[in-house]
Amino acid sequence: MMTNVECPGLPASWLNAWLAAVGLLALEPRLRLSWTREPEPIAVLSTPSGENPLELAVNAWPSSSRIDAMPIAEHVEGLDAMQRKVPLEVFQQRAEFCRQKLHDDSWALASTVTDLCVDTNNDKIRTVRHARLDPKGPGTTKWLHHRLSKSHKLVTDPSLQVNSTLHGHAKRIKDNGLGFDATRISALADSAHSTVDPVIEVLAFFGLKLLPMRGEGIEVKNSWTRNRFAARQRNWILDREQDSQLMTWPAWEQPLDLSGVDALLDLWADMIRFLVRGKRVSRTERSLIGIHAAWRTVAYKERGTSDTTVGFASARVEFDAIRR
Repeated sequence: MMTNVECPGLPASWLNAWLAAVGLLALEPRLRLSWTREPEPIAVLSTPSGENPLELAVNAWPSSSRIDAMPIAEHVEGLDAMQRKVPLEVFQQRAEFCRQKLHDDSWALASTVTDLCVDTNNDKIRTVRHARLDPKGPGTTKWLHHRLSKSHKLVTDPSLQVNSTLHGHAKRIKDNGLGFDATRISALADSAHSTVDPVIEVLAFFGLKLLPMRGEGIEVKNSWTRNRFAARQRNWILDREQDSQLMTWPAWEQPLDLSGVDALLDLWADMIRFLVRGKRVSRTERSLIGIHAAWRTVAYKERGTSDTTVGFASARVEFDAIRR
């Protein structure tokens, strides 16, 4: 008998919440995920065994030892340090480490950087390309694993905080999180600091498991901007009007585990290709795979040349066509 729990704290239109919902599936294989059909869909967690989905979600919270042991951690015993700029040789070390150790979180390497697009600077140092959801932080903000660890340490009472997040009552905390949530960015006239829900940030990281980086197997010399579309994270498409990339993500009605969502995203990629070509996707076509809504990223616009802030808000996808 299926047990369902609606989670108002995980609206599908919020990219980080969507990733967090998928991250719960990555952490707890007994959970299933679907989305309500209301105008603003929210996550529905369920279990086919009748177990309490909220209890499973709380108990799935990752330990600090698991976070520390990630293959993208700065320090791994016997390996060179890995920081923001990742030399090709360091990536190759980490990839070989994951293969030899059969690391459970080897996906963390594939979902954040790729050696299928390599940048070469003036010092002849070859560095691998980062995913759009692994952005460079402003000022002294460090690399993604450091941000993940910091967010994880802010969750001092997982039972209370995870429940509060899922129910939509979470207290936001002064922090930059993973560095791409647009809701953390204050208004221009607002002097407040960036605030995030650290539970969302940690779970969103695990949602990256289904979004590996891909590349064209090229080496780019001297300028990152040249051939910057040669590497792309799953669910990201070219937005030629804005000379950039954008991400799309769907909401679906059938309860799916992680493998089911993985398969659905393949079907979703085919659907998006039709939309980008200006072709309409009918309600019947969408209903065949259970998709009833979708969104795309809207990138934060810099306030000046010195503004390095990254943030992705969302806009509803119109299924008639995405005109490019």
